[in-house]
Amino acid sequence: MSDKERQKKKKLLGTDIIFMNLPYLLFLAFLGVIYIANTHAAERKLRQVQYTKKEIKEAKWEYIYIQQKIMHGSTQSELLKKLDQVDLQENRAVPQKLKIEKG
Repeated sequence: MSDKERQKKKKLLGTDIIFMNLPYLLFLAFLGVIYIANTHAAERKLRQVQYTKKEIKEAKWEYIYIQQKIMHGSTQSELLKKLDQVDLQENRAVPQKLKIEKG
């Protein structure tokens, strides 16, 4: 090998090869940053979805509890207990039918 070839080889193995491939290395670094940002965004969305699912489950439990409370409170025996406290009594008379004659 001649001196020129050795110097050329040293140049290519040194910093020149880095500068020759700098656009490609910057592109790879940019892709790495995009990949990391995308991963963080996906994890943030996943946490939001889990939090929303938890809120929905709690709202459903609250709805069922209120619905059961209303159903239990509207039974005839419960209404009678509430009416006894206010001194009202159940009407046991047979309802009367009203007739209106057109004339």
